[in-house]
Amino acid sequence: MFLLDCPGYEDYLDTFVTRCDIRFIRNVRFCRMLVELGYRSPTDIYTPEQFQQHKAAVQESLWPIKKSTIFFSDGMKSQDPVLIEMANRERPNAQKMISKAACNLISQNVIAIFGPIQGSGSDIVASICHTLEIPHFTFDWSPSEALDEKPLRSMSLNLHPYNLQFSQGLSETVQSFGWRSFTVVYESEKELQQIQDILQIGEPSSNPTTVKQLPDDSDY
Repeated sequence: MFLLDCPGYEDYLDTFVTRCDIRFIRNVRFCRMLVELGYRSPTDIYTPEQFQQHKAAVQESLWPIKKSTIFFSDGMKSQDPVLIEMANRERPNAQKMISKAACNLISQNVIAIFGPIQGSGSDIVASICHTLEIPHFTFDWSPSEALDEKPLRSMSLNLHPYNLQFSQGLSETVQSFGWRSFTVVYESEKELQQIQDILQIGEPSSNPTTVKQLPDDSDY
C-alpha cells in the first residue's frame, strides 16, 4: 500500500534511494537512475506505466469511484502478482457486489437489465428479475440446459444461439468456403465444445485439421 504515499513516479523511486546514495552521489537524478536500473531493490522496479496502473488498482480497491462494478477476476488472464492477489480477494464478495449493482439499476426505474454475460452472477440477476418481473437479457453459451428453462428464469431471455445450432452454423460456414484443410485456434475447452461439428469435417483425401490452444497469458 506504500504506493498511495507516492504522489508521483519520482516519489516512488525516492523510496528506494539510500542515505549513502545521497551522501556520495549528491545528484538526485543519478540516484533515481540507479533505482530504475534495478540496483537498489531485490524485486523488479515498476515502469511509470506500471506504477500508475498498480496505484490506480489499489485506490479503486479501497475507495471505489465507479457505480458500475468491474471485476479484476472477471475473465482475467494476467501474470501480474498484484492483480492476481486483488482478484483472489475480490471473488468471495463478487455475488454481493453483483446483487448490489442490480438493485442500484432497479432503483433507477430501468425497464430491463442486460447481463452479466455468464457465470453465477447471471443467475443472481436472473433471480432478482424473476422476483420483480423485470426483463433480463443475457448472452451465454450453455452446453446442455437452455438458460431460459432454468428455475427462476421466467423473465430471462438468452440471445445466444442454442449450442447445436451454433456449432452447425460454424460447420456450414467453413464448408461453404471449400477449404480442404484449416487450423482451429481456441482458448479453453468451452470453445472446443462450441466447434465440435467443425472438428468432424473432413474427407480421406483432405489434409488433417490442425488444433491449437492459445496460451493463458493473453500474448497471442
